[in-house]
Amino acid sequence: MKRKQLWKVLGTGGLALSLLVSPMTGLSALAADEGTTGTGETGGTGGDATGTDAKTGGSKKDLDPTQTAEKPAVGDKPAKPAYADVDIPVWGFTQDATVYSVDVEWGAMTFQYENSTWDPENHKSKPGAGWQVYDSVNDKALVNDDGTKVEEDAINEIKVTNHSNGKVWATLSYAKEAAYTDTDGKFSFTTGTETGDSDVLTDAASDGSVPAYLALDTADNAETEGAAGTPTVGKAYFMPDGIQASQEITKWTKIGTITVGIKTEEPTAP
Repeated sequence: MKRKQLWKVLGTGGLALSLLVSPMTGLSALAADEGTTGTGETGGTGGDATGTDAKTGGSKKDLDPTQTAEKPAVGDKPAKPAYADVDIPVWGFTQDATVYSVDVEWGAMTFQYENSTWDPENHKSKPGAGWQVYDSVNDKALVNDDGTKVEEDAINEIKVTNHSNGKVWATLSYAKEAAYTDTDGKFSFTTGTETGDSDVLTDAASDGSVPAYLALDTADNAETEGAAGTPTVGKAYFMPDGIQASQEITKWTKIGTITVGIKTEEPTAP
C-alpha cells in the first residue's frame, strides 16, 4: 500500500518531507520539515531579475526650464542645456512563468532483520538474510523464486513525478534513531518498470556534503507545439543497513526517518 502527497514548490525554494521507517510497520507517517517555502497544495511561480540583470534608476539631473541658452561648464559644474528634457530608458523582456508541481509517493517502508534461520537437516541455526523487505499485509519477508531476498518492491519504493515546466531534483537522506546507532540505510535504483522512469540516481557524496538525489526533467517535453507534455518519473529504493549483533528490535519500532527534498537547482557542496 502507498500513501501519496502532492507538493507544489514555490519559486526557487525547496520542500522537504519525512518518511518514518519502521521494521515491519504499516503506513509511514508524514511530517513536513521546518523552514520550507511551502506546504500542502500551495502552488506558485518563480523567477526574479537578480545579480548582473538588476537595473537601477538614474542619477540626479539639474535642469532649468527657464534657461534659453546653454551655459558652459564651469569648474566641477557640467554644462547646462537650454532645455528641460531628460531621457529615461525603459527596460522590458518576455519570459514564461515556471510553475512547479511534484508528486511524492512511498511504500510502507517495513523491514525485518533476520538474525538466523533454522537448518532442518543439520538441526541447528545458521546466519540469516539480514535486512529484508517485509510485507505486513501477508506477514512475510519478500524473497525471489531463487530464494534470494527482494531488494526493490513497492513496499520500499520512493517515487517522484515531476509535472512542472522546469527541471527538479529530489534529494534523499536517511537519519537513524539515536537508539540504533549501528543501523544505517542506503538508496538504490537498478530497474525501471514504467514509461518515463528515470533510473539515474546520484549517490551521496562520501563526505556527506551532498545527499543522494534523483534528477527529473521538465514535463514541457511535447514533440509538437500545442500538444500536452508527459510527466517525468524518478524512483529510488531504500534498504536499512547494519545492526548491533546482540540488539533485538521489537515489532513496529521506528528505526529512522527518510527525508525527501524537492529542489529547483542541482545539489552541490556548500
